[in-house]
Amino acid sequence: MPELFGQLLKSRLRKEIHQLRTDLWNLRKEHGKALHSLKYTQSKVEELEAKLKRIKSAAGAIISDIDQDVRPAVFDRYKKRIFGRE
Repeated sequence: MPELFGQLLKSRLRKEIHQLRTDLWNLRKEHGKALHSLKYTQSKVEELEAKLKRIKSAAGAIISDIDQDVRPAVFDRYKKRIFGRE
């Protein structure tokens, strides 16, 4: 008779509470997995940024070395083309 007045039976309420607790537990597990994944990804991004910084530094040094080594050779080739000799 309780259903006639818009009230659910205790067994239905208990079943609903159990289902809600199960859903909450599953959501917490998913959140935990996502949180661990986020922290791993953040660590990976930091490491890749550090690696990129090292690569940029090395590339800058190489470019400056190339630039210093090429200019005299370019001038010598230019003199050869203009004057036909050194």
